[in-house]
Amino acid sequence: MTEQTNGVSRRRVIQGAAWATPAILIATGSPPAAASINEPSQIAVPTPTTQFTWDGGPGRQIHISNIVVSGTGLAANAPITDIRVRISVGSPSTATAPTITAGAAVWTYEGSSTAGTTHTFTYRYTGTLNSSTTSTAPLAITVGASGHGNFSATVSVAAEGTSAGQSV
Repeated sequence: MTEQTNGVSRRRVIQGAAWATPAILIATGSPPAAASINEPSQIAVPTPTTQFTWDGGPGRQIHISNIVVSGTGLAANAPITDIRVRISVGSPSTATAPTITAGAAVWTYEGSSTAGTTHTFTYRYTGTLNSSTTSTAPLAITVGASGHGNFSATVSVAAEGTSAGQSV
């Protein structure tokens, strides 16, 4: 007695798999194609110039200049966008928004935060770094300082941006 079944036999499934395997292998990426994925560019900030001034009265100021963000490894397909600089100034700086003394045409003040006695001021660059523009226009700011007399403060600068869809 012969048994009749409707559907797909095991033999047909195996034959279909044998034919599909080469197509699956061809559709996967080869090592040369994988190597061409966009790698993000990198960002660097050299140490800025810092000067402390006191006018003999309550007018103490911290002048921070030569803040320039540079792109490294800039590829045409991985520009750096959405560039922000965070300038942290320790005591005796004040939390009052600093004055931009250079770069106001391309840098905008975004705000500040305070942690203990350190005030951090954030600025955003309106341009893009790419293979033809490898560094930002310089930013310089003046931060007020409280108290009287000669003084010093710790100043640090950090930068961030986006390249090839990643934070750098």
